[in-house]
Amino acid sequence: MSTRDILRVGLIGCGNVVSYGHRPALTTLEDVELIALSDVTEARRKIGQEWFGLPDEALFDDYQEMLDSVDLDIVCVTVPQQFRRQIVLDAIEAGKHVLVEKPITLELSTANELVQAAEEKGVHFGIVHNYHFFPEYRRIKELLDSGHIGEPRVLTMHYLGVIDNPGAKEYQGDWRHKLGAGGGVLMDMIHAVYLTEWLMGAPAEQVMAFVDAPTYAQRQPEVEDLALLQIAFPQGYAAIHMGWGEGVGGVDVSGSVGHIR
Repeated sequence: MSTRDILRVGLIGCGNVVSYGHRPALTTLEDVELIALSDVTEARRKIGQEWFGLPDEALFDDYQEMLDSVDLDIVCVTVPQQFRRQIVLDAIEAGKHVLVEKPITLELSTANELVQAAEEKGVHFGIVHNYHFFPEYRRIKELLDSGHIGEPRVLTMHYLGVIDNPGAKEYQGDWRHKLGAGGGVLMDMIHAVYLTEWLMGAPAEQVMAFVDAPTYAQRQPEVEDLALLQIAFPQGYAAIHMGWGEGVGGVDVSGSVGHIR
């Protein structure tokens, strides 16, 4: 990791996830500074320029040019998942630490390829599993690790009111509803899956899943908008319910001597 007091960050992709996710962090953290950004859409580059107060020379339509010409410590990759593999590989090859949006890629073999590339280059490679840092989940983890409810036996996560945040309207605003996105609500279920494994303290042993795509007239995306997952762990079981639209939300954990809700 760089020995600088302030880490210099480059951003590849300036869509909506940056506006509500990365932008607040990049503009408030004292030890990082966004100094360059790349996006294929001029309108998004200009919006990013306003957000971060960047000069014209810090804007790039070609991410490789940014990697080659700007002295960066870290690169944040926030483009849609079907475009991430080559960008991440190029950033790693340039010797930059990389933070990439979830999911890393659409295929496990490609994810392993990127992890191996980062290890061989000696750079850090992280994924945005930001729910790990939510106070409520950290508190649940503390209670479970302390044995407050004994052995966790059954965990249920309800996310039936997930908002299918659209993309930037200037560039594929409805990309999350298209087959090319690689999935619909499953892309958000990733948060629930890594949280569940973390809270249960072990990797899954068995998985059974159901998905459904809508057929009603109001909304007809090309991808699933409902996913139900059942997981068997060494010491217990979990169920995850994830859906776009309206519904309940929350986490329940039943243990051998207590319950968390």
